[in-house]
Amino acid sequence: MPNVRPETVREEELLLGRQRLGGVIKTVGKVLLWMDLLIVCFAYMSWRDGSYLFWWWFVGEFILGAAMMVYGTHLKSDAGRRLAGMSHTVTVDLAENEGEQRRAS
Repeated sequence: MPNVRPETVREEELLLGRQRLGGVIKTVGKVLLWMDLLIVCFAYMSWRDGSYLFWWWFVGEFILGAAMMVYGTHLKSDAGRRLAGMSHTVTVDLAENEGEQRRAS
């Protein structure tokens, strides 16, 4: 595509990297939340015995995992939205489909 500016290509590259980073952060958050299920077994026993180590570990890991899920989702959706706005083929395809639908009616 010879008529594409290098700045546009660089911006799309950065947005794709940000989208991938959001996916990685979201995946790590999911893993933390799943691992939290193992810790909760020990949290109840340690709470009953008077030690709060696993209980605080559970709370901290839950907060961190949930925050990573929210931040990763935000990064990924924001980058996807900006990439969709930069795409010229989507707007051209939509306009062509709209014209075909009018003719078919």
